[in-house]
Amino acid sequence: MTRKKQIKPSEKVGLTLTHGERMLLLNVVNGLTEEIRDVMRATPTAQPVMLTLDDLVSLFTKPAMNLGHALRTIAASSDSSMSTQRGGRIDGCIPATKPGHAS
Repeated sequence: MTRKKQIKPSEKVGLTLTHGERMLLLNVVNGLTEEIRDVMRATPTAQPVMLTLDDLVSLFTKPAMNLGHALRTIAASSDSSMSTQRGGRIDGCIPATKPGHAS
């Protein structure tokens, strides 16, 4: 049975990334700190990028938050335009009464 190692907050761990993954993170992902970008640029592609646990949290949570915000914005915009296209009806619901007729 293997023993689990406790990682100290300041201890660095290796993150193995392909060249494409590094380029994606460096060129596309917003919200990365300059410190993380510098470490990624300075590390040869064949070697793991050495980051602290805080760096790893930053690396993955900021892009996830940005993605979540973008998806909510797109959904809100889509809902608004679909409602307008349907004449104000939501989710394609048909009114209980026909226009001009009382119930």
